[in-house]
Amino acid sequence: MRGSSPAGAVAQLATCLATGSQALFVASGAAADVLNGLPASVRAKVKQITDAEIDSAAFEGALFEGEAEQLKAPETSAWSSAPARSSTCKA
Repeated sequence: MRGSSPAGAVAQLATCLATGSQALFVASGAAADVLNGLPASVRAKVKQITDAEIDSAAFEGALFEGEAEQLKAPETSAWSSAPARSSTCKA
C-alpha cells in the first residue's frame, strides 16, 4: 500500500487489517509517518518495503491512493506470486 496522505494510509491499513490480511506498505512519506506512530501490536502486522523492493514483493492485492496515471505497471510476475494461503495488501 502507498498512502499519499495520513488519512489515506490509515484508511488503507484499517481496510487491510479488517480483512485479516497482513499489510505491506511502501515506507515513505505519509505512510511511514503513520506506521512509525502505531502501537507495537499493530506494527507487528505491517511490513514496510522500499520502492526498490516493489517489483519483487509477493502480494495478492493493492490499495492505491492517487491518480491513475501514478500507478506503476508490474514489470515482473510479482503481482501473482503470493501463495494462495497468504493475504497481503500492498500499494
